[in-house]
Amino acid sequence: MVLPATETDPEMYLSFPSFTFSLVPPAEQPIDSFAELKTSIRRAAHNLRDETVRFIEQNLEVAQRQVTESPRDPEYRLPCFYTKGYIVLRRLCRVISPEYKCPILEFVPNAVQMAVLSEHGVGVIQMPRVIVESGMLVEGDTEDKESLQNLVDAFFKDMEEYFYNYMSVCGTCPPIPQSFNLMKIYLKKRATNERRCDTTKRFFKELDVHMNIYLTGVFGEEHVPVDYFKTHAID
Repeated sequence: MVLPATETDPEMYLSFPSFTFSLVPPAEQPIDSFAELKTSIRRAAHNLRDETVRFIEQNLEVAQRQVTESPRDPEYRLPCFYTKGYIVLRRLCRVISPEYKCPILEFVPNAVQMAVLSEHGVGVIQMPRVIVESGMLVEGDTEDKESLQNLVDAFFKDMEEYFYNYMSVCGTCPPIPQSFNLMKIYLKKRATNERRCDTTKRFFKELDVHMNIYLTGVFGEEHVPVDYFKTHAID
């Protein structure tokens, strides 16, 4: 049924819609099977950004405190868990879809670069570059350039410095950085890809135990208890 819209404009019509009722429920929204993984990636990317920036800021603060005590120039650098953790999260994005991009993860390199420029200016810390095709962060020609042994040594050194700087600035033992898990995933993957022996694979599987022993030996049990990584386990 149609009626004239107005008496002066009979050519304009308003149509009364016909309403239909159905006992069939409306189609449900498709379930995102990767929703939990996307949430985990966002949370991990947020933590990776915060922990890397904290490493940069506290490293500088501690160095400035010690400038009158030590004549040597401090070593400013990015922690290895930054680039390797970023690579792990990028690979997880590919599991969802080759085209999937996490907005928080996409911003991490910019956030870290801004922190470096704010604290140090240009040219003090060598920034990793982004490969346009893959979006990966690399410090050399390839993302896996350094040997596995050198990478492990660098990671233990970074964790020691992370704990030392945090305790120097905050006066307490830090929470275990979430990036530790990302680095553990990366190292286990490298060991598998390089077909390392079972002993090496077991070492990375129990990396939290070995890291706890190392840090307790460096700082003492009064600062890093022997069960610290167990009692402060991260998801």
